Amino acid sequence: MAEVSTPFVCLGKILIQYKQQHTLLHKVNGALMLLSFLCCRVLLFPYLYWAYGRHAGLPLLAVPLAIPAHVNLGAALLLAPQLYWFFLICRGACRLFWPRSSPPPSPSQTQD
Repeated sequence: MAEVSTPFVCLGKILIQYKQQHTLLHKVNGALMLLSFLCCRVLLFPYLYWAYGRHAGLPLLAVPLAIPAHVNLGAALLLAPQLYWFFLICRGACRLFWPRSSPPPSPSQTQD
C-alpha cells in the first residue's frame, strides 16, 4: 500500500526534468500523488489502529492504550516522516495550483 504513490512521484520528477511542469499532465499527476500519498501512507496508520480495534472489539481511541508501548512508538516513528513528506507535497501542490503573483518591484529597483 505504501508504494502506491511512488509512480506518481517518479512521473513528477520526469516531467520536471523535461520541463513539462506547466502541463495539465503535471497537474493531474500532482493531484493523484497527493491523494494516493494521503490515503496509502498517512491514513494507513489510523486504519491499522481501527482494524486492530475492530478485531479486538475495542473502540478506536482505546487501541493505543491496549497495545504495547513499543508498537505505538514504532508507529509514531514511521508516521513522522510520512507527515513531513505529505506537508512538502501539499506545499508543492499549493504552489502548482495557486501560484504566487510576482511581487511588485522594490523601490531600489525602480529608481535609476
